[in-house]
Amino acid sequence: MDKSSQNRLRGQKGAATLLVSIVLLIAVTLVVIYAAKVGIQDQRISGNEVRHKEAFSNAEAGIDEAAAYLRANPDLHAGDTAGWIGCGGSAVFPCDISGALSVFASATANASGAVETVSSIIPSVTTDASSYLVKTATATVAIGVGTTADTTGASVVQVAYVKKSLITPGEIPPIMAPTLNLNGNFTIVADPNNGAGTTGVPISGWTSSNTSGTGSWQTCNAGEYRDGTTICTEEYDSDSDWSGCLCTETLSNKDVPIDEMLDIYTQTTAEGFPDPFKYVFGDRTVESVKADFIESGKYYSGDCTGLASYDVGSRPKPWIWVDGDCDVPNIGTSSQPVILVVAGNMKLNASTEAWGLLISLTDVKSNGAAIVHGSLIADGTADIANGGYTQVYDESLLTALGDDTINTNIGKLKYSWHDFRP
Repeated sequence: MDKSSQNRLRGQKGAATLLVSIVLLIAVTLVVIYAAKVGIQDQRISGNEVRHKEAFSNAEAGIDEAAAYLRANPDLHAGDTAGWIGCGGSAVFPCDISGALSVFASATANASGAVETVSSIIPSVTTDASSYLVKTATATVAIGVGTTADTTGASVVQVAYVKKSLITPGEIPPIMAPTLNLNGNFTIVADPNNGAGTTGVPISGWTSSNTSGTGSWQTCNAGEYRDGTTICTEEYDSDSDWSGCLCTETLSNKDVPIDEMLDIYTQTTAEGFPDPFKYVFGDRTVESVKADFIESGKYYSGDCTGLASYDVGSRPKPWIWVDGDCDVPNIGTSSQPVILVVAGNMKLNASTEAWGLLISLTDVKSNGAAIVHGSLIADGTADIANGGYTQVYDESLLTALGDDTINTNIGKLKYSWHDFRP
């Protein structure tokens, strides 16, 4: 091969090397550009996620503030107090939520009455959250609006709240239990309001089965429970000495055959005797009722140690829940009755004087001359045979416990939580 041919071959190899290098450089450049683009996109996604979480967290704070404000001011649930402004069919947030009738806010309306501007009047602990309450036909909707510190992100959450009643009974008898032990020494002052449905007959106890035969027990009408000439059920309160009160005439006692005890109403489960817990609290689970007690009343996770010194007025509601057994101390007064639920066994000792509605999810047993003003309910056996127990029906206590100021609570509407972007 001559010299010129060798030079041409070398030139061709150099051109090929250059071409390959250019192609590789272009490929590397494209890879670098793509990687940079992906990195920038990841940064944007991460930034958006951070902003969303910040806004969502602030929105959750806003909804908590709205809910807390509603609980602290339960009269707002009626929707007719100062601060509520009619939405007038407005499409302005938050009047634009489904079913909105009015908004609790500072608002202005146009000539046709539709809200045009809305400003929250619920105090907020952060400038990045706003809280609103909106009234619909069926609920009060709490709304939280959250923004990021740089105002580039926003989130809105809402949940509906409804008014819930705790106790939903008809007339409650003095004692109600599937099994009622009518032996020993005790006194029951009857409910004159015909609680169990036997026309014209006062009710002392409502049970699905009872035993009787011994002791010196008796039942009587409220007007026949007297201290001398004084009718105790009408004249005495929690400051009075009830030790002199006795039945002057009886309705039933150990000498009356069971089938002739009209005020001891025996109704088997097959005949319609209800579950005592559901009779008092309606068709609710134990856990849902317990949650209301924990939220607004006093909760004891074990026994009721310390209950004797508990200040009933220290919590929003005079509701007490005990998960374990409880030796009931003096609790409640004629002006401040309680609802006491004991998940374990309830014992009423000689020194006990209680005012209100006492409920045991198992058994209740008296062990001395305790006195309960109101009603005693048990899901198991009510054994009041020992020591001179006294049960005095008090309609005023049960009426007070059923009043809206005590009996109702504001609670979340199940499955109503919702989040969205404005």
